[in-house]
Amino acid sequence: MYFDVIEDETPVSKTLYGKTTKTDARCSVDESAIMNSIKNIFNTMPGEKILNPEFGLNLAQWLFEPASDFRAQEIGEAIVAGLNKWEPRINLKSVTVIADPENNQYQIKLAITIPQLNISK
Repeated sequence: MYFDVIEDETPVSKTLYGKTTKTDARCSVDESAIMNSIKNIFNTMPGEKILNPEFGLNLAQWLFEPASDFRAQEIGEAIVAGLNKWEPRINLKSVTVIADPENNQYQIKLAITIPQLNISK
């Protein structure tokens, strides 16, 4: 795990020895932090996070259901809504969910951009 917390500082005056004011924890915007956040959204069920009970995706509702194209569309819509709500640092270009009924599984492909880092994945 990576817990590097750095406080942001805002200069009060622009003199050489001017004072700075500590504001808040600095937001991490590197690619690995964003990918970790997306994994957390996928792996957290709503209600698990005590201070934010709406956080996460409820993908478990489809866990024991037979794989189908209709359910693949529902899963895709849930992913789009969840990522748009919980990860503001990305622009979601597309979500593709492909059903594999023979193996009762889905393949999920995300296409995102990270505007602050000028990255497309």
